[in-house]
Amino acid sequence: MKIWKAIIAGIVGAIVYVVFSTLANFIFSLGLILIYGRQVVHSWQNYSLYKEVVLHPTLMWMVMLYLGYIILAIPCVFIYSALQKSIPGRNFISKGLLAGIVAWYFNTVMRMFWEHMAVAVADVFIVADIIMQFAGLAAAGIVIAFIYERFGE
Repeated sequence: MKIWKAIIAGIVGAIVYVVFSTLANFIFSLGLILIYGRQVVHSWQNYSLYKEVVLHPTLMWMVMLYLGYIILAIPCVFIYSALQKSIPGRNFISKGLLAGIVAWYFNTVMRMFWEHMAVAVADVFIVADIIMQFAGLAAAGIVIAFIYERFGE
């Protein structure tokens, strides 16, 4: 795969990841509010880090976050391009979904296991992050596989 195609696939994959993860976060938050009421929002606001970073992100923080996603997505595209022929599946959807699930497992599930062991965080936040990351990484894997299949090596 040419370098510029990998960079484009990484940027598009990062954008898809952010969109799907944000959508999953919104759905999860809405579900918590509908189930438990507004007190969930108030209990989240008690976390100073959550209040400082998530509720009032600065422009620089957002730019660095999205640049980080792009920088991490580009090596994933190179890994996918190297392993794409050995990934089982007939089309880009099955190959991309499998690549996204593998990335989700190594990026999210393992990290959340250790984070849960080291930090006192409510289980619901751990599960929510695992679900949100799955939505984003699975969608990004499918998009990256589509770009790779469509534009070839």
